[in-house]
Amino acid sequence: MPRVRKSREELVNSFFVSVTEISRLFGCGRVMAEKCFKAAQEIDKKQMTINYLDANKVRLSSVLTVMGITEEELTKKASV
Repeated sequence: MPRVRKSREELVNSFFVSVTEISRLFGCGRVMAEKCFKAAQEIDKKQMTINYLDANKVRLSSVLTVMGITEEELTKKASV
């Protein structure tokens, strides 16, 4: 069964994102997406402590913090 690829709107509305989804959502390369993911992962580990469960996904809010983008800017850009 083939994997379903999320649209940009679905990614914007996601709570957790992976490295690949970060790359597609922001139009950046794999290396930049991995660096962003690792920085967001550190934020999640500090804030969530023992509740941090998935090593393959991070919160979209942490990614936005790392990139310096507000949620309003993201939703505005995604709707264009």
